Amino acid sequence: MFVCDASCCNDKSKTSKATDNYMTPYSAWESISRYIDSSAVIWDPFYGDGSSKIHFEKLGYRNIIHKNECFFKSSYPGVDIIVSNPPFSILQPVLKKLREINKPFILLLHNRTMSTQYFQTIFGDVLDQFTFLIPAKRINFLSTENANQSNCSFDCFYYCYKMNFEKQIIFLRNEH
Repeated sequence: MFVCDASCCNDKSKTSKATDNYMTPYSAWESISRYIDSSAVIWDPFYGDGSSKIHFEKLGYRNIIHKNECFFKSSYPGVDIIVSNPPFSILQPVLKKLREINKPFILLLHNRTMSTQYFQTIFGDVLDQFTFLIPAKRINFLSTENANQSNCSFDCFYYCYKMNFEKQIIFLRNEH
């Protein structure tokens, strides 16, 4: 999930921490692939180890922007949707920037994010534009720091903004 370093943002509050070095497994993107148009231009702005692009390509997506660039300085006006697992340590500024961008997104976030004051401040007036996809089981992220990692200790939801789904809460079944 590594987003950028101090040289990119020139602001230590926007730098990733070692605890952000967890990658999203293929199965997490596979479980929501039916909710993303296969012809969409997808931007995953949080590069990590670069594996997200490989996962999306394996799922049949061909229009993927996934570069090792600073999210706060990047801009891709031709993007249809942002799909990512952002660094949790800088989530508040990431969400503020996404609100400014105002493009549809699917973010894999801690389930408790929706109850934070900053989430309610940033998106409180447009909560009706969110759908929450609830995974069938806990997602175990892949550590780049620890080969002997244990299972994830918290649950995550997919926060879908401006996706125009029929329901606000969708429980994902284990179909893959």
